[in-house]
This record gives sequence, C-alpha cells and structure tokens, in this order.
Amino acid sequence: MTKYNKAFVPLVMGVIYLINAKYGVQLPIGETEAAVVVTLVTSFLTWLIPNKKVPVDVDGNK
Repeated sequence: MTKYNKAFVPLVMGVIYLINAKYGVQLPIGETEAAVVVTLVTSFLTWLIPNKKVPVDVDGNK
C-alpha cells in the first residue's frame, strides 16, 4: 500500500498548492503531514470497503 501512498502525497500537495493559488488560503501542511493524512485516508478506505469474494467451485479451483 505504501507505493500508492507515495503517489498520492504529491497529488495532495498539488491540490493544496492550487487552493493556495486560487483562493489565497494558506494551509500549513507540509509533505510529512500530507503523508500522514494520505495514510490515514487510505487505511480507512481499506477498512471500509469489503474484500470481493471469489467464487470457488467444488474442486477448490477459482
């Protein structure tokens, strides 16, 4: 999961930059805080969304 988090952190930082540039809102969030937020959100989504059940036939094959 961490390889995806490394991709989402620049995305979050880009959104923060765009909010700052468009609306002038100063969000004091650095790369470390963005990494923590992304980790929390992705962990929560992983917990929230159930795993897809794979049907198995009587022989045990997928």
